[in-house]
Amino acid sequence: MIELKKCCSVPFPDRLSEQYEVHQTCIFANVNVSKVTAMMEQFIKKHSDEPLFFILEIPTSLDDEDVDSENKADSFHEDVYFIDGLNTNEALQILKDLGDLLSQDGMNTFGFGGHMSHEEITFGRYNVMTIYTRDADKYSPLLSDFGIEKTDNLITAWDTFSKENGGETWRMDRDDFSIYDIPKMYKDKGMYFYERRKK
Repeated sequence: MIELKKCCSVPFPDRLSEQYEVHQTCIFANVNVSKVTAMMEQFIKKHSDEPLFFILEIPTSLDDEDVDSENKADSFHEDVYFIDGLNTNEALQILKDLGDLLSQDGMNTFGFGGHMSHEEITFGRYNVMTIYTRDADKYSPLLSDFGIEKTDNLITAWDTFSKENGGETWRMDRDDFSIYDIPKMYKDKGMYFYERRKK
């Protein structure tokens, strides 16, 4: 069973293990929440020879959704934000400042990537980490060092959901600060709105 982030619940946590599965252009992994920032730190350092970017995906505010009087909508969206052109120290500082909040919050997906390598690491809902790469072998030592085993049949929380047994996520607030304050707070550091995606 994995160590879930604080702001989510799943119906069958005993079915989830720290494992990863390799696909053609990415790796999917179940990761203990306490390991996320350390793994991202290693990813950032591995890409210290190129400009980096930070990505944040958060649910679109209900004020910006087309909802009816009962707050129901035909579909919901996510807002995607970036900070481009970071050096290693700048990326590590963002991770230090926001990593714990973003890891524990149930609503967002966040991560870092390289502008030249086009590789990327993200951590999202229900403890699923994704590493986008065309060379999965070079990440095997990283995953192994953190005790995450390879499998040919990864079971994520998403695979356990049904109409009768769904998952739940919610927002983390700390001292009146949440993921929705990050775009404004980091605007002067180059954060910009990229797009609104349909969920």
